[in-house]
Amino acid sequence: MGRGGATVDEADFFEALVCAERCEEWRALLGRGGAAAGAAARELAEARGGGGPLAGAYADEARRSGCAAALACLLEGEEGSPPGVAGSARAALDALARRGGGRRVWALSGVPGVKVFELGDLGSAGVAGRVWAAAPALCAALGQWGRTLVQGRAILELGCGCGVCAVFCAAELGAARVVATDSSAPALDCLQETLEELCTPSVASRVETRLLEWDDCLPTTSSAGSAAAASAAAAAGHQGSHVALSADDVFPLIVGSDLLYEPAAAESLPWAVKRHLVPGGRALLCLKNRFSRNLADFEANALSAGFRLGLRRVEEAPGAVPLERRPWSGASPSARESSDGGHVLVALELAGGPKSPWAGVSWEIPEIEWREPGR
Repeated sequence: MGRGGATVDEADFFEALVCAERCEEWRALLGRGGAAAGAAARELAEARGGGGPLAGAYADEARRSGCAAALACLLEGEEGSPPGVAGSARAALDALARRGGGRRVWALSGVPGVKVFELGDLGSAGVAGRVWAAAPALCAALGQWGRTLVQGRAILELGCGCGVCAVFCAAELGAARVVATDSSAPALDCLQETLEELCTPSVASRVETRLLEWDDCLPTTSSAGSAAAASAAAAAGHQGSHVALSADDVFPLIVGSDLLYEPAAAESLPWAVKRHLVPGGRALLCLKNRFSRNLADFEANALSAGFRLGLRRVEEAPGAVPLERRPWSGASPSARESSDGGHVLVALELAGGPKSPWAGVSWEIPEIEWREPGR
């Protein structure tokens, strides 16, 4: 059943980011026994058993944090437990044993040729397994202002997740080659299934998947550090069926959406873009401004890395679900701040001289505010 372009509730996004933290807290309470352990078991069972996109995320994090083992220990000592604790522990274990929500088809609104699989819950792929509102917003911007940038060219997508933008560039904008990258192998598995089952042979033949960790692109302080980073990257070159993107692979255009949900990305993202752009190359990103500090840090780091940077606010894509739809259960960060920033279109370009692939080609994006590197 297709979802007709509806994107995920923003509150789910934040809860997905803190579910590991909540599972660690539950693990500590389960280890104490008594009424506190019973309460933790009930909360875990509700989080996993209530369905929805976060059920799988809680199941995976609960197993990784040791909650399942702690629940089993509670059952072993149930004779000395307060009433109801063993029953809560048993219900939580039963909930963890249930399978996740599988996959479903997400369709880009108004574009029949762009459909992707997304995962039924935020399990092993984390936030990369669902379509977030910045992805259709980037597609809309590319469709309006980026056709001449994409058509007939090789494109790199950073943080592709389910691959909506990669498929859009190949199917609708005529990209010659799209390399879709993510650090999540399960997300790339999901995209590979999309290419095999939902895309035409022409589109599927022009989209490739690669693993990429942005931290590997940060500048090192010595040649020894660079060699160590290269060795580590080579050692991790395969994860499942996916090959790591080579440090030598460069592209005239890089695209990406919703890439600043972790503070560390404000530092690593500009360097990942720089590592994989040709001299004079360009990037077009659509970022959800959940935390103004993250965006400000990203801007400063991009300018320091030598980019010319342009910013323009863009409208929420049709079908986006605002954060205020329901309260977020986590304690921090501020849910209201996350909703205030909207989407920001970010244009980046490196100096390239007369050999730039974009020599004589101007940006067509109106009302964009430019800042020069070093300022």
